[in-house]
Order: sequence, then structure tokens, then C-alpha cells
Amino acid sequence: MQIESIFTQYDIANYCNLKREYISVLLRRLAGRRIIRIKPKPWTVLDMEALRDYISETSF
Repeated sequence: MQIESIFTQYDIANYCNLKREYISVLLRRLAGRRIIRIKPKPWTVLDMEALRDYISETSF
């Protein structure tokens, strides 16, 4: 699944009522686990099941 490249870290942070810096850390953490790919854009979810697991274990 690709995330449209029109979305920025700022847009996501604004929508979630979080700081952009937190979104940056979160994206890097997910990329490090190979759950998403952030470079090159568009961002791509590589493993939806792992993303669901990450969300449920971190209570995000």
C-alpha cells in the first residue's frame, strides 16, 4: 500500500495532534523494522500485518 506523496510528516502530525518530530521518529522506527519504506517517496507499507501488530503492542 502506498501513502500518497502529497502527505507530509507535518500533515500527519497535524491530523493526529502530535509533533512532527514524533512522526519522524515513528516513521524511522517503522522503516528500521521494515514495516514501511520511506525513501524514495511515496511511502509504502511493506507489511500490513506487522503494522497492525506494532499498533496493538504500542497502544498507538
